[in-house]
Amino acid sequence: MHRTAAFLLLAASAALPSFASSPGGKPSLAEKKVHRSAIEAASVPALAAPLTIVFRDGVEFEEARALVHGAGGSLDDVLQTRFRVGRRIAARIPAGALIDIASDERVRQVHGTRKLRVELHNARSALLSGVDVVQAAPYGLTGEGVAVSFMELAPADASHQEFQGRLQVRFTCEELFPAGSDERSLCENADNKYHATHVAGTIAAAGSPRSDVKGMAPKATVHQFNSLMDDFLESKRDVLPGLKSVADNNSWGYVLGWRDTTWHGNDDLLGGYFYENAALDLLARCTLDQDDDCTGPPVTLLIHSAGNTASQRGPAAAPFHHSHGDTDESGYCYTADGSGNDCTSLNSQCRSGNDSKGRPYCENAHPAHAPWRTIGVTASSKNTLAVGATDENRVIASYSSRGPTVDGRVKPELVARGGLGAFNRQVVSTTPGNGYGGSQGTSMATPVVTGISALLTEQWRKLHAGVSPHPSVLKALLIAGASDLGNPGPDYTYGFGFVDAKSSADLIIADNGNGERVKFSTVKNGESIEFPVTATAGQKLRVVLNWADPEVLLLGDELAEETLVNDLDVKLIDPAGSTALPYVLDRNTPEAAATRGVNVVDNTEMLEIDQASGGTYRVVVTGRRIDPATPAQEFALVANAAIGAGAIQCVDIGEPNNSADAAYVIASPNRVERSRACTAGDVDFFRFFVNAAGNVSASVTASDTPLNVALFGASGAVLAEAQVAANTTRTVTAFKGGSGNETFVLRIEPAGTVGPDGTYSVSTSYNVQGGRRRSVRR
Repeated sequence: MHRTAAFLLLAASAALPSFASSPGGKPSLAEKKVHRSAIEAASVPALAAPLTIVFRDGVEFEEARALVHGAGGSLDDVLQTRFRVGRRIAARIPAGALIDIASDERVRQVHGTRKLRVELHNARSALLSGVDVVQAAPYGLTGEGVAVSFMELAPADASHQEFQGRLQVRFTCEELFPAGSDERSLCENADNKYHATHVAGTIAAAGSPRSDVKGMAPKATVHQFNSLMDDFLESKRDVLPGLKSVADNNSWGYVLGWRDTTWHGNDDLLGGYFYENAALDLLARCTLDQDDDCTGPPVTLLIHSAGNTASQRGPAAAPFHHSHGDTDESGYCYTADGSGNDCTSLNSQCRSGNDSKGRPYCENAHPAHAPWRTIGVTASSKNTLAVGATDENRVIASYSSRGPTVDGRVKPELVARGGLGAFNRQVVSTTPGNGYGGSQGTSMATPVVTGISALLTEQWRKLHAGVSPHPSVLKALLIAGASDLGNPGPDYTYGFGFVDAKSSADLIIADNGNGERVKFSTVKNGESIEFPVTATAGQKLRVVLNWADPEVLLLGDELAEETLVNDLDVKLIDPAGSTALPYVLDRNTPEAAATRGVNVVDNTEMLEIDQASGGTYRVVVTGRRIDPATPAQEFALVANAAIGAGAIQCVDIGEPNNSADAAYVIASPNRVERSRACTAGDVDFFRFFVNAAGNVSASVTASDTPLNVALFGASGAVLAEAQVAANTTRTVTAFKGGSGNETFVLRIEPAGTVGPDGTYSVSTSYNVQGGRRRSVRR
């Protein structure tokens, strides 16, 4: 049988992908590029499989298109002339050409194309969030001169009297979608136009003639785009930087899992991270040209509603009669005895046989995550800001989607009023035809944060010669100023707290444009920067670290199990020398309060001391692990006390690891760990565990400092040793026999003069019995 055909046949017949193996029983490089969703797409009988192909940097669009055509495929959009964000092309490829496509060195990944349905996140905002205070004297913030943007399914009513010409709808339904299409219908839908106008009013309604609907930024300029377009990410990439939009509102998401008693599938994306998340993270950390090359710093903070699925659990009672959204068919029920043949005897509404896609109507249960891990997929991106909804009493709305993400990150980051208020009142805002009306949902909470972002930008510009804050700075300011709700510290319900415009604006004012509360800097791998922070006695000292983390390359899985690429750490040392660590959450117990420890999950970290003693503290930011593709990681540091000038220190990221007992643990093979030799006497130890027989190797690459390397076994005996000259790589190898877990220790120390750099990298290689590699780019 042809190798590709065997690969597809095996893959399609198994619960997990099975690969036609190369010698040694391991998947080939091409097969590693092919994700489960692509296998499933290619296994469905059809003329061609719908695939999303991700290309490597430097590949021209014309090359990519020629590769698709040469394989007998076609682009979904025949008029496409450039890559989608993330160097993606959506195409239809003959199943027999799947491995040939993946074998091309220009191809990075091949996914199945997910067709997701778009939905809006509907279910006295300014007063609760302190906006009324900063709109009044002495602040006087209105958002004047500041541009923001938002995406919706349908056009808002730009002629509404509350917008006074400041709302620009930059599309028409007729231009975007052909008559009779589903997209055209959604774009022209009256309810969707109501939603868009309502969101726009919460951001920027003038409050004239109705003062009770005054938006957060009543003089801001607002640009609207359409989220139904396949290339909606490209409009963000190509247009938002030129408009200088400082915040982009997205009060919409995808239909995932349950909606009442209809099952829509794709629930694995709740809290997940896939190629669209990678594209959003790329957009959020760079200004891109049309070839997806980074040409400068980002301009826009991407703000997404968390979603309204926390209370969606599907049918409540047996036999759980329900519908399927992907077929628009009803009559599905759950088998009670596991046979798959008993549904019709349980309820006459249950159908027998198979549906139009060949699936049985009598099926096993669909999962229900509520209320945890219900965060929308676009809101799950690392560099976006997700917003949940509370009622007027700042109590979380029952529907407001919650974390954790699949890998345990804090989502949502913030909450704002979006739910019912006194006397069961909804959030009131503008509606089409110079009207006013109510609505509720995380859709209504998100524009509160977007409008506040415009106000904070206005205040920042006053003190920075008209320059807008970096999106990471803006995000950190919003989080640092939030009012804590729920469990102490961050949690998966309220995030870091309720947005507070006054508190965040006060941080900007106290900073005074001189870096007295806000630092924006860079840190290299293995480097530490120390900032003195002067606290007053008894204050609640808060420090927030945020950085725009590089996007994850999904190698081997469609969804990333870990997403942190560049791992930065922050710690706080008090005047007496005691160290405080940031908050950490446990994804396995999402209702539990945060503890303190080294955070290896989030790209936002918060430190707090409730009753700080007066004096000078030391805030230390360390580049624990930074990808070589980004040799220096930018970060924003915000504190509610005076920050002094920073000083770079040489700190080994594994410290304290100066003995075998305190060795830094290397968690998995082929994972590159980067460290540093600070002085001639700096000895570093690394420990790793091997549970399968075979060769055990450790490769060490030195920079400008020669190194001595020794590999020890469990008995403490030296198994292998070598000297690594500056700017070279050497490998030490030993052999593990038998089964069972065995500990190996690697010792590294300078073998000569320590250079100005002093960094080195370590990578281990050994066989693994069971387990699975994680798909994070290192």
